[in-house]
Amino acid sequence: MYFGILLFCIFSIIFFNLLFSFTWTMALNLFLGFVIVLVPSLIPAILIRLLPKKWFNPDNNIYNVNKKESNFLIKLGIKKWKDKVPELGKLVNFKKDKIYDVNNPKYLEKFLIETCYAETLHILCIVTALVAMFFMPNGCFWNIAFPIAIVYSVYNIPSILIQRFNRPRLKVQLKYLTKKNKNDIINAI
Repeated sequence: MYFGILLFCIFSIIFFNLLFSFTWTMALNLFLGFVIVLVPSLIPAILIRLLPKKWFNPDNNIYNVNKKESNFLIKLGIKKWKDKVPELGKLVNFKKDKIYDVNNPKYLEKFLIETCYAETLHILCIVTALVAMFFMPNGCFWNIAFPIAIVYSVYNIPSILIQRFNRPRLKVQLKYLTKKNKNDIINAI
């Protein structure tokens, strides 16, 4: 359904542009608009894995979620819709659609780092789409580039919110396991 909404928006942009002002130049500009806005967002997807892993530490301030933000996400009803948003972690060999090993601290640490990668990637995709729209040919900004960039940005926002919603819960579970493991070691002595 999530992909369906995205496709509906994209086809609506195409349909209305072609319906009200069809020319072959307009059709070419539509194609160019998708290329200019969407393709640059693939670059962060590739480059983000080359950056130092320490930049994606879940304890960095930029990845912290305060209580107000957490409450806001709950008020948005994120628990109801977060599982309907497609998760493409399998492309980097780490699926985040559910927690597969809730009692494994190493797995949870990896999961936390992956949420930071994902959040950063989706933010960079929005930024590249918004910047790229300014490279469209004259006369195509408002009817092609701007709507495509907005749809693409709105498409990425739920993924950012999901990462920010899940991260504090993963941290609590990891903290619990770490404390439990320390107590088990002390009791074994």
